[in-house]
Amino acid sequence: MSWGPCSVSCGGGSRKRTRLCASPAPQHGGRKCEGNDVHTDFCNGDPCPISGNWGQWSSWGSCSKTCSGGQMRRYRTCDNPIPAHGGRACAGADSQMQKCSTADCPVDGNWGLWQPWGGCSASCGGGERTRVRLCNSPTHFGELVNNTLFVQDYTEEYIQTGPGQLYALSTRMFTIDKESLPYSWNHTISYDLTKGKMPFLVEMLHATAISDRSNQCPHGFTLVSAGPYCADENECEIGNPCSHTCHNTMGTYYCSCPHGLTISADGKTCQ
Repeated sequence: MSWGPCSVSCGGGSRKRTRLCASPAPQHGGRKCEGNDVHTDFCNGDPCPISGNWGQWSSWGSCSKTCSGGQMRRYRTCDNPIPAHGGRACAGADSQMQKCSTADCPVDGNWGLWQPWGGCSASCGGGERTRVRLCNSPTHFGELVNNTLFVQDYTEEYIQTGPGQLYALSTRMFTIDKESLPYSWNHTISYDLTKGKMPFLVEMLHATAISDRSNQCPHGFTLVSAGPYCADENECEIGNPCSHTCHNTMGTYYCSCPHGLTISADGKTCQ
């Protein structure tokens, strides 16, 4: 008879087949067939896939700044166990980041310009007049000088307000032609809730020394000379870097896989 199913799908199992003493069957006191009626064989000897699992988190690294908000990271490795024989890689990030040294850095004051002289205390015979200056340089606002905007350090908080939803609020001061102007904005960011959520309920963006400027569009954007302005570049239409599905986003792209596959460490191919 034909072989029966293997006892396991991988890692080495066994299968059996049987035969009958019926060609012909013993009759009239004839001897039974010699040998076994069951034949056993090994099967599916290839190693079983081993899916990866994360090891322990490393200790936190040193803070990137000593004050005014820095960042520190920790890492983990997909080695508990390491994926083998076609097993799945670990899902999720291999690093975490958190803020540190959040206390503001000391800012030494400096004298601003002298103000105009006040009136004299007497019209004759000798008097006094006074002028003042303020210890306000630096001040905590931005300045527009020669049509270039300089923004002082500021922070923004991004708050997880629901599944797939963030809320952000920012308030700043700018100086234009020696007049201080308040500027505030808030907005809600919606994203695919299946992508997860922030590792913390509130994460803070700390921006510092915003004075760099360039007339070259950054990576992920292309120059439109008629503007001029920087337009988003659709990486998915230019050579399609993904092995399966490519999604274009502002300034970049990301790849996704069909059901049953996961994205590999390079972020582009599915396994």
